[in-house]
Amino acid sequence: MAADVGARLGSAALIAGVLAVHPLRLRRQLRDAFDWDLARAQILIATAGALMVIVVGDSIARAFGLVGIGSFVRFRTVVKNPRDTAVLFLLIGLGMACGMKLYALAACGAAFLFLLLFLVELGPVKKEKKEEPPLPDDESL
Repeated sequence: MAADVGARLGSAALIAGVLAVHPLRLRRQLRDAFDWDLARAQILIATAGALMVIVVGDSIARAFGLVGIGSFVRFRTVVKNPRDTAVLFLLIGLGMACGMKLYALAACGAAFLFLLLFLVELGPVKKEKKEEPPLPDDESL
């Protein structure tokens, strides 16, 4: 089972990684600034999709539960970084696996996610600009 889960998650991450940093896209965006956070999020979301399909399987009830949880997280959670949102979806999948007593799947998925997060965090970090409060208008004084 571990080899099958690893192959599914690994192939999803690999395909997404190749597409996220496609040479033409990379070259075009390097003129401005390549958005590494978006590329990382794309890799994690593809991996989340693979994990969700493994967990949901043929169960319509699990699929609807996943949609409900996903919409709640997406629209009720204030997360500025797309990578953090992708990690939330991955953690939902791992939580669902634990809830269904699929502990081997959860362990394989967690180990893979740990390694994947290590790899995607190796890239350059985009420095956040601190937003200064706007200056008051002359009319408001």
